[in-house]
Amino acid sequence: MAAPADGGTMQAPGGRPPLGAAFELACRAVFRAWCPLAVSGRELLPPGPFIICSNHQSHLDSVALMTAAGGRFGDFGLLAAKDYFFGRPMTAAALRPLLQLIPVPRSADRRALAETLALCRRFVRGRGASLIIFPEGGRSRDGAMRPFKRGVAVIAAELGLPVAPACVTGSRAAMPPGACWPRPGPIEVRFGLPLHPGEAGEGGPRPFQAAAAELQRRVRELQATGGG
Repeated sequence: MAAPADGGTMQAPGGRPPLGAAFELACRAVFRAWCPLAVSGRELLPPGPFIICSNHQSHLDSVALMTAAGGRFGDFGLLAAKDYFFGRPMTAAALRPLLQLIPVPRSADRRALAETLALCRRFVRGRGASLIIFPEGGRSRDGAMRPFKRGVAVIAAELGLPVAPACVTGSRAAMPPGACWPRPGPIEVRFGLPLHPGEAGEGGPRPFQAAAAELQRRVRELQATGGG
């Protein structure tokens, strides 16, 4: 049975900029009244810092996942495309007080990966916070899930963090690419059993690809369970 999304965490988070706290409260209000958010599997989330690995269909996905996880928005770092979110000065300035964004270069070279790992490590260790990663590398334009990139498995292994698979349904209908405001309609987040570092592909020739494939399999199972 899906549980209400609020989890009793409705007070403004302390220690955050007023604009960020107001944004979080506004998002929670949207998920109560405008786009009712249901959550299942929250009890499967591991304690302490972890990574949420999810499908990606809408700009609503990040805030839906943070709300569904039951923590404060300041407890999560969102890996975001460097060119899209940071290459536009106005976009970067608008989002900076609202979300904890970690820039990710779209390039797959070793230097880009090392830069991303350093930023993630600093964020997790400095704040004791968790990460949200969309391994497809961008929003799906047609609703179909694209192959997961291995970066999520690399980051999990390097940081020693468990990865919780998640599936968001309903967000694309509520706020498809190009929309500026969500349409009313239900959204659901399902969490699955976490994958721990080395659990998938250990000893194989391509352990990171194997781990990414296993995570995608678990997300697909959650998607099938929800019928979305």
